[in-house]
Amino acid sequence: MADYLLEGQKWGLPTFGTPGSTVTWAVDASVPAFFAASLNTAFDDWAAYGNISFRQVGSLAESDIDIRVAAIDGPNNVLGRADYSYIGASFLSATVTFDSAEGWHTAGNAVLSDSGASLLAVALHEVGHAIGLDHYDERLAIMNTLLEPDFAGLTLSDIFGIEAIYGPSEARIVDLVMHNGASIAAGTVASGSTSYKGVGGFGAEWDLIGFGQFDGGPASEFLIHSAGSHEIRLGRADGQTATHVVGAVGAEWLFQGSADYTGDGRADLLMRNSAGTLSLASVSDAGGLQYSQIGSIGSEWLFGRTDASGELANRNGVSGDFLGTGRDGFVMYSLGSHDMTVVEVVEGRAVYTAIGQVGTEWKLLASGDFVGDSRDDFLIYNTGSHTIQAVSVTNGTAAYTTIGAVGPEWEFVGAGDFDGDGRDGALMHRVAADGGGWLQELEVVDGHATYTTIGAVGSEWDLIA
Repeated sequence: MADYLLEGQKWGLPTFGTPGSTVTWAVDASVPAFFAASLNTAFDDWAAYGNISFRQVGSLAESDIDIRVAAIDGPNNVLGRADYSYIGASFLSATVTFDSAEGWHTAGNAVLSDSGASLLAVALHEVGHAIGLDHYDERLAIMNTLLEPDFAGLTLSDIFGIEAIYGPSEARIVDLVMHNGASIAAGTVASGSTSYKGVGGFGAEWDLIGFGQFDGGPASEFLIHSAGSHEIRLGRADGQTATHVVGAVGAEWLFQGSADYTGDGRADLLMRNSAGTLSLASVSDAGGLQYSQIGSIGSEWLFGRTDASGELANRNGVSGDFLGTGRDGFVMYSLGSHDMTVVEVVEGRAVYTAIGQVGTEWKLLASGDFVGDSRDDFLIYNTGSHTIQAVSVTNGTAAYTTIGAVGPEWEFVGAGDFDGDGRDGALMHRVAADGGGWLQELEVVDGHATYTTIGAVGSEWDLIA
C-alpha cells in the first residue's frame, strides 16, 4: 500500500515516475526578504529526493510557481495555501500564499509565526502541494493536514511520494552496494564511470544479503544480516536515512536472492534453511519483516551455482520473469538430475517448472533482459571452457546462445542497465593478485558479449547489484 497520497498532476511529462525537468519560481513584492532562506531550503529539500529541479526567476511573468503573502483567514488558523491550474495530469501554473495575519518574524536562524509555526515547514508543505502531493495523515509527514509541532523535515512518506511522481533524484540513483568488513558504500554509474559514496559503518560480522525496493518506494535499498546478533537491518542505498532493524533470523538460514516474487511492488528476500524450507521475508506496511513459507526442497537443489558449496555466484540470485507470466521467479539447479527449474510463487505456494538440463561444470550467474526481447534471460558460465551462454525460455523450454568468454578471475555481482542505454548488462568484478580490482559491464550486442570498464574496486569489497 502506498504510504502517501498524490493529487494526480505533475510538472514535466504527465507519466508518473518520470522527471519533472526544471520548474521556475518567483516571489512578488509582498514577500519579505527574510523569507528567502526558508523558501530556498524548501525547494532544495524536495529536489534532493525527487528527480525535479527548481530555479528562481526575477518576475512572476517568467515563473511556474508564484510565491506571495496575502490575507487568508486571520491569525492562528490556515498558515498557507497552494492553488494550481492544470490540464489532465500536467500542471500549468501554481501559487503559494502565506497568510499575512500570522505575524511572521525572524527568531535566530528560523522564521516563525506569532503562534510559533515554522515558515520552512509551511513552505515545504505548500510546495509539496504545488508539485503534486496531497494531504496524508496515516503517519507523520510534512504533508499531514495539520502542522506537526515537532517538525523535523521531510519524512519517508514525503520522500516516497515525491519519488513516485518524479522518480528518485539523479544524484541518488544507486546501482550497487559494497561492504568491506568495516563500512558500506554505494556506487552510481554515470557517463561510463562509477562514483562511490560512504553509507555507514558495519563490521565484519555483517553481510549484504539483498538489494532492491523492499520498502515500496522507487529508490534502492539494501538488507544486511549480522552473524552475531542475527539482526536484519534495512538501509537506503543512497544513505539519506539511517539503517533500522526489520527482523532477525538464525544461522540455519541461507539468503538466496531478492526480487518481487509476490507481485506486490516490493522486493522480497528468498531464504532457505538447513531443513530445506523455502520462505520469503517481506517488509510489511508496519516496517518489519513478515515471513511466509512457500515450499520445501531437498539438499540436492542449489541456487545461483552448480557446485557443492551452495554459495551464490551473485548475492541477488538469479531471478526474473523468465516464463513470461508477469511474475518474478527464481532459478534452481539440481546436482542429482541436472535440471534447471524456474520457481514462481502462485497464491503463496512455490510452483516448479523444469526448463532444461546442464552439467555440473556450468554455474548460474545473473539475470536480466540481455538480448533486448523484453523478456528476462539469465547467464550461465562453464567453469572448464570459461564460455558464457545466455539462456532464454520459450514455451517452457530453455534455449542456449554462446555469447563470449571470461576468465575465472571475474566475479558476477548483479545485473542492470548501468549505462542507461535501455539494455541490461551484467556487472563483473575482477580481483587482481595485488589486491586491486576493477568493474566491467558485460552487454550482449548483436549476439556477442561486449565488455566496458566502468570503475575500480579493490579485493576487500563484496558487492551486490
